[in-house]
Amino acid sequence: MSEMKKLAARDYEDILQCSIPAFEGLLSNEQGNKEVTKLLYRAAEFHAFAKMRLHTDETLTHLETTAKVFGKQIRHFHDEICPRFDTFELPGETNRRNRQKARRGAATGVPTSRTQGRKRKGLNLHTYKFHSLGDYALFICLFGGTDSFSTQPGELVHKLVKRLYGTTNKCQIEKRIGKRVRRLERAKLAAQRRAQRLRLVQMRQVVHNEVTTSGTVDGNQTAEPHVEEDRDPRFYISPSRNSGLDLSQLMKENRGNPAYDNFVRKLKDHLLARLINRGFDGDAHDDFTDNDRNSVRIYGDKIYEVRTCRINYTTYDNRRDYDIVNPRTHPDVMVLSQEDNNDIHPFWYARVIGVFHARVMTDHTKASSKNWEWMPFLWVRWFGAEPGYTPSFRHARLPKIGFVQWEEEPGNYAFGFLDPAQVLRGCHLIPAFHSGRTARLLPHDCATARQVKSESADNLSTQDWTNYYVNIFVDRDMVMRHYGGGVGHQSHIQMHAVPLNDELALTEQDRQVDEEEPDDLQQAVELDIQEIDRELMEMDERGEDGEIDEEVDEAERTVAMDDETDGETGETDGESSDGEEGALPDLD
Repeated sequence: MSEMKKLAARDYEDILQCSIPAFEGLLSNEQGNKEVTKLLYRAAEFHAFAKMRLHTDETLTHLETTAKVFGKQIRHFHDEICPRFDTFELPGETNRRNRQKARRGAATGVPTSRTQGRKRKGLNLHTYKFHSLGDYALFICLFGGTDSFSTQPGELVHKLVKRLYGTTNKCQIEKRIGKRVRRLERAKLAAQRRAQRLRLVQMRQVVHNEVTTSGTVDGNQTAEPHVEEDRDPRFYISPSRNSGLDLSQLMKENRGNPAYDNFVRKLKDHLLARLINRGFDGDAHDDFTDNDRNSVRIYGDKIYEVRTCRINYTTYDNRRDYDIVNPRTHPDVMVLSQEDNNDIHPFWYARVIGVFHARVMTDHTKASSKNWEWMPFLWVRWFGAEPGYTPSFRHARLPKIGFVQWEEEPGNYAFGFLDPAQVLRGCHLIPAFHSGRTARLLPHDCATARQVKSESADNLSTQDWTNYYVNIFVDRDMVMRHYGGGVGHQSHIQMHAVPLNDELALTEQDRQVDEEEPDDLQQAVELDIQEIDRELMEMDERGEDGEIDEEVDEAERTVAMDDETDGETGETDGESSDGEEGALPDLD
């Protein structure tokens, strides 16, 4: 961290949010370690509440209290902890100070003394920024959230101006930057409209493929039956069937792999529980018999794998947002806890190791429908709470979890399946580096369970991190989920009083409406084709297709011509901030 250069305020923010696990165990004194981690927690807590876009009376009261606690904590750190350590400036700071002194001496003609050594540096609390921390709550009451008067939006826009400046020839800068921004915005809007049209064409192609691939067997039985695909607005998983996996072949190829232990049995338990509208309780369905599992039919004995899953959610300030879950890069998710002590551990956490969907039906007596249904599901490796560890805002402790230990027993649920509708959002987990790695949790070489790029870089496919910390300060929405009281959100106790699955259960009236809808595949397909054709015809009548292509081509030509003009009228174009000459900036 000390070697990082040219840090902006946003960089210090990122460092603060991830610093607690990195500083844990850094000092030789146990009491000093506790004081440092608690101080970092209070600093991140104050920063999170001070930066909220939407406040309530309770959050403002908590912000004011946190400011007092943080002030007391940092003064204690300054008076009691800092004197125990001799701290000096970094070697780079020493060299820079000596070079500046030499330049000043050369400019004035006064010879400089010999090079000085490293100076002692300590924590300075006598600054305006520190003394103004106690005024945040008052000024938020007077002027609104800090996002309305913070300098951060302007600084972020300044990055774009710097990059655009590098694409000009340093003549008539304001005019050229303005022209470049307008052209890029036009090109971006035109590209978005063309992408929208391409999506409509692709949707029509998908529907057309459904018609051409659904043949007949024995003249009267459809080879690929009509599937009810009720898209849930809480998530999106691609219906692509490019990567089909035959279950029998999959089990044969992965015999002995602990991640695939009882794979089909657990999958059918999970699917059957959803088909009969059973509440989510962790997929521990020990009361299901073999006959119950045999009632579940997976079309073609195939499941289809896709790369990502998008989880939609509403933030604490009533904005729509989403998280992209990818087993290779962003695999960790959180769901509501189903335990009795949910006040202490309100959430369960899992690592997604696969995203799948399949066509499923059942003739179970408790099933609400006997039709084929499109069912997406996540294959996960579960985390469990650290025994004897209690996280809380009061004690300034992050939630601490670890992988559930795998055992060769039929009732072991280290791996399982999860309904994407149960996922609240993605989460950020940081390894507890001080606890190290272990092979005890999964004593096998299992690349399936350890496929995260950042953690498998060392080729440690036989070890896991012993523990992880849940980074509740990764954004303001995550803070409010663990703190509670978000506007428009139910508290954790109320949420558990009414099971989440009750909201998914169909009422009798809903079932009647579903039964009235056409079940014929050809009729449903024709309706979809007509709707898509109508949208495409409207776009053609408005001439948007040609206009879009012309706008994109015109924008590209004008940008290229502008580059040539810059090179002719001026000397040479300057290099952009990222080192690429004439590179166009990303407006995003």
